[in-house]
Amino acid sequence: MPRHKGWIKLNRGETSFVRIQYPSSLLGLLREPVNKKILSAEDRYGLIRDAFMLAQSGHSPTVDALCFLPAYKNEGEYIVWAEIAANLRSIDNLIFKENFYEKYRSFCREIFKPIAEKTGWDKKPGEAHTQTLLRNVVIYGLGTNGDEDILIKARELFEQLVLEKIILDSDLRGVVYYLVAEMVERRNIWNLKIFMPKLRFRKRGTAYSGHFVHSGTKSYFQNL
Repeated sequence: MPRHKGWIKLNRGETSFVRIQYPSSLLGLLREPVNKKILSAEDRYGLIRDAFMLAQSGHSPTVDALCFLPAYKNEGEYIVWAEIAANLRSIDNLIFKENFYEKYRSFCREIFKPIAEKTGWDKKPGEAHTQTLLRNVVIYGLGTNGDEDILIKARELFEQLVLEKIILDSDLRGVVYYLVAEMVERRNIWNLKIFMPKLRFRKRGTAYSGHFVHSGTKSYFQNL
């Protein structure tokens, strides 16, 4: 790519089936148009998708994708957050035994916190279905990375549900089940299985290779 003085977004509207590899300097310039939503939702989605996919394949540093994420603090589109959440979860599965794992989880909490606070737990009258899906994605993303407020709320809802004190919205029920299953004692997990015997807990597989750990990411989190 020739030298550039300002930002440029290739494959406008994500209409072509290609991956765009931006140099780190140009990717940095794209933070502002993403943050201010100068770019369309399709383009914002395409940028973070390509950044993670190229990191996954070993063509660019994973740190580039991770450093780009704060630009999405004002993001409100489900499709974008679904992509972010899926990739962060895949990385989580790969590095959970690394000594910088807790710093990574703290980083993820910072990413999910603003949007989770904005969406809240309660479904709004007449809200779009994508907003409902967004709520599920970001609450789970924040909770599974150890946010205490989210975990306490999930446990309270689960206990009230088991005692039949509330009827939990079906859209949130799965999120609560998964969060509770990840955090509580064996007694509560057993209660969960009694209450919902057909529930299946599935661990997301990872497509990331060992390249991730050796691409500068370990140093990035160790130096936080």
